Amino acid sequence: MDSMADLQKNPQAAALLAKIMDRATDSYGDVAKNVQMPEAVQRQMTRMPLQSLLKQAGKAVPPAMVQQLNATLNKIKKEN
Repeated sequence: MDSMADLQKNPQAAALLAKIMDRATDSYGDVAKNVQMPEAVQRQMTRMPLQSLLKQAGKAVPPAMVQQLNATLNKIKKEN
């Protein structure tokens, strides 16, 4: 339920999220790779809970991967 901004404060969590986001982008092909998101949309996404973003990724991030990601993130100490 942490926001992307909160998770990205931690280098371990940020690296893990970058891999997941790359996978999601790759699954949607060249069009997704070439889309530039406006800064306002990027700011909005950083405030969203990770869970909401993963739901929007659809089949690019299957439920088993979400569970594995959650388990891994729960092992990472939160930054204050």
